[in-house]
Amino acid sequence: MTIVCKGKIKNGAIVFEEPLTLPEDEEVIVHIETMETGALSDRARQLMAKPFFGMWKDREDMKDSEQWLNEQRERWHRLVFEPE
Repeated sequence: MTIVCKGKIKNGAIVFEEPLTLPEDEEVIVHIETMETGALSDRARQLMAKPFFGMWKDREDMKDSEQWLNEQRERWHRLVFEPE
């Protein structure tokens, strides 16, 4: 499993915007990449400034985007291949 999330360094520790959804005592490998000013292209910055960027971040039904997508795929599969 791979999780990519953004955090900030506070008192020497990484503090994430949302709690991690990993089991207690799970062993992980951490790759740290700083978000340097200028690291994003102008196009990426323009896209992130659009009002639709992140518009679904507060939707409870999409907290686990992978699960939500799998459910939508299953629903589509039932509609297409198992019509009533």
